[in-house]
Amino acid sequence: MLESYVSVDLQWLQVRFPFDHACRDRVVLRALQHLVAERISAHGRAGRPLKVVDLGAGSGANVAHLARALGGWQDWLLVDRDPRVLEGAQSFLEWAFHSASLRPAPGAIRHQGVNLDFREVDYRGADLVTANAVFDLNAEDEFEALLARIEEVDVSARPALYFTTHLSGRSEFDPIEDDDAFFAGLFSEHMERPQSFGRGMGIACAARMREILSRRGWQVTEGASDWIATAEDRAFLRANLRFIEEAVRQVSEWKDVDPARLERWHRTLQERESNGTLRLRVPHADFLAAWPR
Repeated sequence: MLESYVSVDLQWLQVRFPFDHACRDRVVLRALQHLVAERISAHGRAGRPLKVVDLGAGSGANVAHLARALGGWQDWLLVDRDPRVLEGAQSFLEWAFHSASLRPAPGAIRHQGVNLDFREVDYRGADLVTANAVFDLNAEDEFEALLARIEEVDVSARPALYFTTHLSGRSEFDPIEDDDAFFAGLFSEHMERPQSFGRGMGIACAARMREILSRRGWQVTEGASDWIATAEDRAFLRANLRFIEEAVRQVSEWKDVDPARLERWHRTLQERESNGTLRLRVPHADFLAAWPR
C-alpha cells in the first residue's frame, strides 16, 4: 500500500509543480526576498550560507521554486514524513541549482525523515522555515505545537516562516451545475474529517493560520495563490478532479447521499471536462511571517 501511495504522490508532485510555481503570490515572495537580504546584511553572513528548513519537502520542489529567488549561498534541510520520497529528490535538486546557476555548499542539501511530526526538527541556526501545501490536513493544535517548537529559538535568531499554497476556500467549478456547491461541500468535509491526530483545518486552513500566527505575535504578510485549471491544463485538471471525486464518494457513503444523485453529478463533471468547457479554481493563500526584532 505504501509503495502505491509513494508512486502516486510523486506523479502528483510532478503534475502540480508548474502550477505551484505560477500561482505563488509575487508580493509575498518579494517581501521574503527583501527580508532575507536585510537579515544577511544585518548579520554579516558572508562567511556562512542561508540556512533553510523545508517541511513536507517531498521531491524537493520548494528548492526548485526558491533557489533562484533567494540567491547566494544556500544550505537546505529537507524534512518529510516519508524518507523514501526524499531519496528521489537529489537529482531534482541538482537540476534546480544548475538551472538557477547556483552552487550549493558541499553537503548543503540534507534529508531528515520524521516519524510523527515536525517538532522533532532542531530549528536552531535556521534563517528560514518553508512549507508548501503542508498544513491543510493538520489540526490546529498541531500547527500551534509546531510554532511553539520554533519559538524555542531565541528571539534574536528566530527564523522567518514562508508557508505557501494553503487552502483558503471551497473549490469552484465553471460553468456551474446545480449540484456543484453541494458536492464541493462534501469534498471540504472530507478534508476536515476527524483523524487520529485531530480534525484537519481544510478550507479554513489559511484563516486559521493567519489567526494563530497573529495571536502568537508574528508579523504576517499574506497573498492569494489560487490554482486555476482549464482544459489547456488537462493532466492537472484531471488529477484534481480525481482527488475530488474519490473524496466525495467516500463522504457520500458516510452521509447516505443518493447514489443516483452522485452519479449524475459525476457524469456532468466528466462531460464538462471532456468537451473542454470546465474550469476549476482552488483558492489558496501564501504567508510570510517574521518575529518582530
